[in-house]
Amino acid sequence: GPLHAGGQNLSGVPTSSKRPEDLDINKFSDPTGPSSQSVPGSGSNREAMLTQKLEQALGSVCPLLREIMTDFSPFLSKTLVGSHGQDLLIEGKAINTFKSSTSVVELVMLLCSQEWQNSLQKHAGLAFIELINEGRD
Repeated sequence: GPLHAGGQNLSGVPTSSKRPEDLDINKFSDPTGPSSQSVPGSGSNREAMLTQKLEQALGSVCPLLREIMTDFSPFLSKTLVGSHGQDLLIEGKAINTFKSSTSVVELVMLLCSQEWQNSLQKHAGLAFIELINEGRD
């Protein structure tokens, strides 16, 4: 049957049996203790640690994400629209980030922005489901 927004698996597509909330994210946390222990002058050290953790967690995914966003930009630019109907990908210049940036942090910051989060939640899931169902016909 068609893919539902509930996240049911597609036949023939290998997926992890773990749900996001089941993944062990503690391996990405600071082993020295809570980050509330603020030491003067440690801001850049904490920043470097967060950057390292983001690169560790998402470094292998980012090239694929860049390729998808670039290759499918004509379709995605119609799907990823902002709160005022603006095209976030091409008009919003995000395509330049996907094409030229090698920074994991920059991609995370872009995708976590309020405008992108709203658009992804509102439009992208449904568009992906439609695309999958279209491929089955």
